[in-house]
Amino acid sequence: MEGGVGSVAKQLGQHARGVRASSLIRWHRPPATDIVRRVEGLPGVEAASASSLMPLLGGGASGRASIDGLSVPPGEEPAIAYVAVTTQFTETLGLPILAGRNLTDADAASRSRVALINETMATRFWVGRDAIGGRFRLTREGRDSEWTTVIGIVPDFRHAAVLGRDLDPAAYVPYVHDPIFSPALAIRVTGDPARITLAARSEIRASDPDIAVSQVRTMEDLRRLGFWEHRIFGWLFTVFGGVALCLASIGVYGVLSHSIAQRRQEIGVRVALGATRGDVLRLVLGQGLRLVAAGIVLGTIAAFGATQAIRSLLFGVGPADPVSFGIIVLFLAGVAAVASYLPARQAMAVDPIDALRSE
Repeated sequence: MEGGVGSVAKQLGQHARGVRASSLIRWHRPPATDIVRRVEGLPGVEAASASSLMPLLGGGASGRASIDGLSVPPGEEPAIAYVAVTTQFTETLGLPILAGRNLTDADAASRSRVALINETMATRFWVGRDAIGGRFRLTREGRDSEWTTVIGIVPDFRHAAVLGRDLDPAAYVPYVHDPIFSPALAIRVTGDPARITLAARSEIRASDPDIAVSQVRTMEDLRRLGFWEHRIFGWLFTVFGGVALCLASIGVYGVLSHSIAQRRQEIGVRVALGATRGDVLRLVLGQGLRLVAAGIVLGTIAAFGATQAIRSLLFGVGPADPVSFGIIVLFLAGVAAVASYLPARQAMAVDPIDALRSE
């Protein structure tokens, strides 16, 4: 099973809320309505659907599309993703219908071709127009298919990688209009999806004993699989960032300590002339922290610009995350305070008489 407990919203987009569990099964024959209905009848199953797409692992087809009312030069028609789905596809993945209506069994039985499209396709090809009722047709191997009418719009979600390039225009059509050899069965369940695995296998084999079921995973497994490269790089960047922060802290401490150590005699003279320890401490800390404050301001500005350049690599955090910037600023300010305080404390311990004699 390929699905996940309580995490489908992250993979499929912000509109896929409230999914408690979901699973995917791939088998190697065109799906029968009987299989989907058998699985839907199992205890704990909220919805099930078959499609040519395996969320987070990809699937479906692609091709160039002619959009009714959109004029483009021959051979430059836009490319779209083309996914065959059964009628419960949106319910299974938790996708709301943003405009229009959902696919029905009547659409699957009708000879008229209809489709759902994602937001990207609607806003890109029907600018200033209502996409509902619009038409498009695919060009495959030099041949145009029949015109397909848009009946509904669903939210964007990533078909393959969790992170990556911008989302593509996509159309979702009744499965019977474009069946494939190796479809995926998605199951939305309550509770632990692993408990439904054996029952789902049994129902599939009861429908056809020769069907080979494979790649049984939960959505959480797919989510982790989609993030493995990012986790590795995340740990590497964390280690490198920690080392860089330590080196910066050592540098700040060393520079301030050396600067204040050179003023030990001055501090001794100030004490001899009546300055209290508190006066000396405030003077030294103030000078040290002013230097560090200037460096922190300049560094924060530079860091903000740098994070804008890597915006596409960030996940779950913005390029100007106040928590991250605040922690670093407070840490460096603390290092500067310690770097200023320790040498100042040593300098205040100098005998004023010795300081005057050395002068």
